[in-house]
Amino acid sequence: MSKSVSFILPVYNAEKHLAQCIDSVLNLKKMVEWELVIIDDGSVDSSLSICNRYAEADSRVHVLHVENGGVSRARNLGLQNARNEVVTFIDADDWIDASAFVKTFQSFVQFDVELGIVPFYSSESGKIKENPLALGADRILSLEEKDYILKRRLGAGIDLNGYVWRCFFSKDLLADIKFDVSLKYNEDVLFCIETLYKASKVAVVNNAYYYYRVNLEQLSSNKGTYSLENRIAGWRKIKEWADLNDVDFEFALMRRRCPIYARKFALAAINNRGFERIKALWSIHREIPKSEICQWKASFLGKSFVPYVLLQRFHLGFFGYIYLLFRFF
Repeated sequence: MSKSVSFILPVYNAEKHLAQCIDSVLNLKKMVEWELVIIDDGSVDSSLSICNRYAEADSRVHVLHVENGGVSRARNLGLQNARNEVVTFIDADDWIDASAFVKTFQSFVQFDVELGIVPFYSSESGKIKENPLALGADRILSLEEKDYILKRRLGAGIDLNGYVWRCFFSKDLLADIKFDVSLKYNEDVLFCIETLYKASKVAVVNNAYYYYRVNLEQLSSNKGTYSLENRIAGWRKIKEWADLNDVDFEFALMRRRCPIYARKFALAAINNRGFERIKALWSIHREIPKSEICQWKASFLGKSFVPYVLLQRFHLGFFGYIYLLFRFF
């Protein structure tokens, strides 16, 4: 195995789990040729000193300290400074299994492709769960398979989320692709869409090595990231990309708009009372294109919308609206 890999690690006030994250990469030792590019994004806790301590001890660890500018800018700086042939990402709350990584990386290298997609583990409250790919056996995808995954799985966010740390990217593939710094939501999704679309050879490698920590504290503190405005901005950027590249993303955009409708309904209920709430819910209900409704599944909007989805699908839209009134009153 001759190819080398650069890990890009954005860091912001991550002192709690940072050492475990970096140690997990250092556990690779000399099993593969690697470097760790850390971008400290203006941390005000002890994160920078932790990073510097590792960099002083191991020449393969490189640290850049910049003023806070967000995860997208940090990752872009990492891409600019990565020197190896393959790039992957890691987040400061997470960690990897070194032995499993080597096995997965070897498979990726042997496939000789530009992009590799792998499963991962999630860790929540000490419980580990594997998140399989459900894409079939290890192989190089055909162009038809790649197109299907782009439009119906990744683009639509169905059983394949846009997590950049679950992918290997050839450095050449990323030559003119960057994270959109204007986005606070779905920036990683757009990056994965662009790379999957551009890559001529893509491989599936069904061997998980990455452990994603479900950080409930962080999710709570970052509620603004998932705001309606940020969701809409992300959706529009994906649409702009599809229009610019003449890619039929009608289904993907419909699927991604469903949680936006759900958030709109919730906000209408929170911000209005009495008759004003009735009008607000009706206005949102009426703006949903009928062409989308026929493609809906209950999971697109969320479990609490199952009756609404079923009534809409059976062309009983008014009764669906009545359900909304009961749901939000």
